Amino acid sequence: MCLSISFHTKAQNLKEVFWYDSPLLSSISYNSFDEFIENNPGPDFSISISNINKIKGFGFDIFLDTYNIQKDFNLSSIPKFTIDLYSSDGSVSPSQKFIQSKQSFYNLYIGTGIHRLDNDNNYSVVILPIALLHKNANCVHNGVLVFSLLENKISNSIFQVSSETCAYLKFDLVAVLEMTNTLSEMTNRNISNDTTRKTIAISNLYNQYNIKANSFADSASFNKKNVTIFGLVDGDNHYSSNCQTRAGQYPLCNELLLPSYSLAKSLAGTVTLALLQEQFSNIADISVSVIPECNTPSWNNVTLEDLSDMASGHFLRSTFDYDENSSIHGAFLFEALTHEKKIKIACKSFPRKTKPGKKFVYRTSDTYILGSALNEFVRNKNLGDDYFLDILTPLFNELELSDASKYTLRTFDEDLQPYTGWGMYLTRDDLMKLSNFFHKVRIDKNNYLFLHDALNPSDSNSLVALKDYDIFYNNGFWSKKFNGKKLGCKSDIWVPFMSGFGGITFAFFPNGMSYYYFSDGYVYSWEDAVHAANIIKPFC
Repeated sequence: MCLSISFHTKAQNLKEVFWYDSPLLSSISYNSFDEFIENNPGPDFSISISNINKIKGFGFDIFLDTYNIQKDFNLSSIPKFTIDLYSSDGSVSPSQKFIQSKQSFYNLYIGTGIHRLDNDNNYSVVILPIALLHKNANCVHNGVLVFSLLENKISNSIFQVSSETCAYLKFDLVAVLEMTNTLSEMTNRNISNDTTRKTIAISNLYNQYNIKANSFADSASFNKKNVTIFGLVDGDNHYSSNCQTRAGQYPLCNELLLPSYSLAKSLAGTVTLALLQEQFSNIADISVSVIPECNTPSWNNVTLEDLSDMASGHFLRSTFDYDENSSIHGAFLFEALTHEKKIKIACKSFPRKTKPGKKFVYRTSDTYILGSALNEFVRNKNLGDDYFLDILTPLFNELELSDASKYTLRTFDEDLQPYTGWGMYLTRDDLMKLSNFFHKVRIDKNNYLFLHDALNPSDSNSLVALKDYDIFYNNGFWSKKFNGKKLGCKSDIWVPFMSGFGGITFAFFPNGMSYYYFSDGYVYSWEDAVHAANIIKPFC
């Protein structure tokens, strides 16, 4: 047994670690998986696995903890889990992907993995994408769970985390876990057809078109250590970077879990409003007073659209991000765990300062109010109990989005109120499918009008958000106005985009392309990508 494991130092025969209790001397290089990922699929199986037994080896290296989280929480323990797995034709699906844990700080995500025969065909190897998720925040720490199978026996497993999308907490973790397994009937097999589209290396664009080198999130503006993934979508052509980690290229890039952060304001708030507007044309004009806690004189003439515009007229100060970073808003985000406490802070802590609909003041608690109002509306109209499950998820099913996209953080109580302004998750393939959906809505003037309006920003429908940067806001989407002459256009070009904490951007260009990057170094830089996309397919 090796209780202490170092990082990125030595290569060794993993079979000895899996089956013969040889100590794992170092974290594993993901590149070592290349040799058998292309091997033949392992035999189909249905098993239940558990890590409730002892840890045989452990290594933990924390190198960024901005808020000293380790002082209050045990960050170096692994959530216990028991999960059913079903393998068919080399694809391994868990019965449940998001696992609520008793560990103090993390929940666990297990995605769809692979099952391959080892080179000698006596053993097979399972690689599962995993992620440690903050219970009350949107950070994601990605890794793998790897083990071997021989007939009905399971080996030790290696649990390793080597990357993250998290601006304030970064660490490496590796452990050797003693596993148990039993045969499982799995009567409710959650196996769906794989609709993931193939990607093309984004580096190909540099050779194919005469665009400036390093025009994307590979530019000097970014520290590559802080970049999770970036890509350019052009219809069914999805140009993407690989998923680089501290342990090499992530072996299951399509399954890498991505946090939404504030992309959820658009994906949950705006899209749901647009869906409901198809049946109830005046929903955007409904008063926030449908929520009892906001049924006060100062809130009565604030509409759902005002909330979506970040223009409720309620704020402490209008200085950008002052309210968002205030201590009371921090309490709303991280200390108020129940809906009762969250909605009380959201409705009672920010005084009325100006007429609604006139002034942009960014504050996530207003989007939480929006989500609460959407739930009230859905229930009052007998459309269901939960807007996220009953209104939004059916669209995600229609778009064939991942299981990850249909999960959201919720309050810790019986209300289970979706956070709405943050707390969703995506995979790379979701981004291509969402891109195509949004561009379809962008050019269609007859459907999803609330979303259509957001995707067609202009001086007449958008509020000034950051004047010095020509950045605006409307219906839960940001937009940036570019000088049209620099892009070969007669008039200025407006680009709608979604933005997330730490360095996340998903932008929708007028030529039908979309550009995204997920990073955590607080860099918001994508003007070069605009010019590159304009060269590939001119905007005008």
